[in-house]
Amino acid sequence: MNPQRAGYLTLAACFLAACTTVGEAPVNDATLTLQPQQTLALGKTISLRYERADDSRCPSDARCVWAGTIVYHFTLVGNTASEPFKLDADQATFVSTSFKGVRIVLATTEPPPVRMSSEPPPPHPVTISVTNT
Repeated sequence: MNPQRAGYLTLAACFLAACTTVGEAPVNDATLTLQPQQTLALGKTISLRYERADDSRCPSDARCVWAGTIVYHFTLVGNTASEPFKLDADQATFVSTSFKGVRIVLATTEPPPVRMSSEPPPPHPVTISVTNT
């Protein structure tokens, strides 16, 4: 094998090893508070969009059979893919399958006040924690 070809093979092997083992963290670890329809960059090529909150909690002036819950809807967006997901009190952690190493945890501890039945749903800011797994 000629030296030039051996050099290319060594370079290719090093590149593949670095991509699969060392690699750059896909996101910056952070705790973020987002408003509905807000998009924030999480890293060089990944951003998070907070789409909306579905609040099915019982209004404060009503009697309900079911207490209800708040479900927060998000979309992770990258250069080649997007991945929608939901977080709520029962499922507060999301680990991405499209963006390896991205973990998002619901960090909101106090839900917004329960509304009256005659009021429209208020905007629901949400706090999340973003980490690399």
